[in-house]
Amino acid sequence: MAETEKKKPSIGTYLLATLLSMLDLEFLREHLKKFYAEEWRWKKFDCISVLKLDIFRIFRQDDFTGVIRYLAANPKEAALLGFSELPSEKTVWHWEKVRIGGNGWKHLFLVCVRKIRFLLVPIGIILGKHLGQDSTPIASTREDPDAKFNPHYKLKMHKGHLLLDVEHNLPLNYDGSDGLAYDGDYLLPLIDESEKNLETVAEDCVADGHYGSFENHAHMHMRGCGLIVKPSDSDVYHPEADEEGLKAEYQKLRGADGWLPPNLISLRQLLEFLYLHGKVELVGMHFRNALVKIKDAIDFLEHYHRRSVNEGFHGVVKDNTGFGKMRVSGSRNLDVHLGVHLLSVLAVGALFKIQNGVTTELMGLGHVIV
Repeated sequence: MAETEKKKPSIGTYLLATLLSMLDLEFLREHLKKFYAEEWRWKKFDCISVLKLDIFRIFRQDDFTGVIRYLAANPKEAALLGFSELPSEKTVWHWEKVRIGGNGWKHLFLVCVRKIRFLLVPIGIILGKHLGQDSTPIASTREDPDAKFNPHYKLKMHKGHLLLDVEHNLPLNYDGSDGLAYDGDYLLPLIDESEKNLETVAEDCVADGHYGSFENHAHMHMRGCGLIVKPSDSDVYHPEADEEGLKAEYQKLRGADGWLPPNLISLRQLLEFLYLHGKVELVGMHFRNALVKIKDAIDFLEHYHRRSVNEGFHGVVKDNTGFGKMRVSGSRNLDVHLGVHLLSVLAVGALFKIQNGVTTELMGLGHVIV
């Protein structure tokens, strides 16, 4: 009886299968084909149908055996996904873990982000200008050799590092690490990769205090992207990094390069000179000083609290999929876990809405009931 109940179709899963039948993922076909050298391998099971099956599995929060058993018992839903005959659970496992793998899912995710950008440009929406970055815990198994115990979360875990467009609530990039990795190390690499993918330049990024090292402040501002981090109570003002202090340091170094006296150059030129001459920490102090001065101002706090978009997105993904907990061990499986979940949410959420004329609340998943 229990097995029968488990296989019983629900309105939610039928609607999900119907949604996936309407979702246009053809733009991914040329990319999916690259994961198999031989064209004949896709004559039995269409690659787009297998991708939709995987997305269906993610939202059902099923394992490979469970989703195949369910679809075998509910052929109408299997047909909506594009199957007259189902692959085995081993075939789907091999497709997800081996053929595509972590790097493949990252590639497909970035292609999907690029497609969304292309669809939004004609209506005047530009992605990637206003960013937010945060990490979220991914619980793992006790046996996982690559996970680490995090005393704050009291979990043996990995981390998912997510970069979002906080203006439009869309994920733009991600990476994974063990549970004790320093979040700030993932700030610049994710932004660099996102800017190249979107062919745009970020204007600012909001993040919590774990990203607010002097180095990150310096590197971000000198690339023209403001870093909006709320200083902690222990962060103090550094007078050596105010304008007079910068000029004094500049005066020590300028002779070798024949630069003009400090009173004849702008503050920006002063900062660029010191940055290029290795005074990264001093430059970072200067930019954090600016935040220390305004950390209690209403305008700053309103801007800073845009980081709640990241926390809200983490909740959406975890509530609707199994994103917050890995079923298997290892960093290679972490890369797959992050990629397949984030691509699934992006496709069923933002991409489906845009393809059907909706351009607001793009990451809401109220239309998906499982």
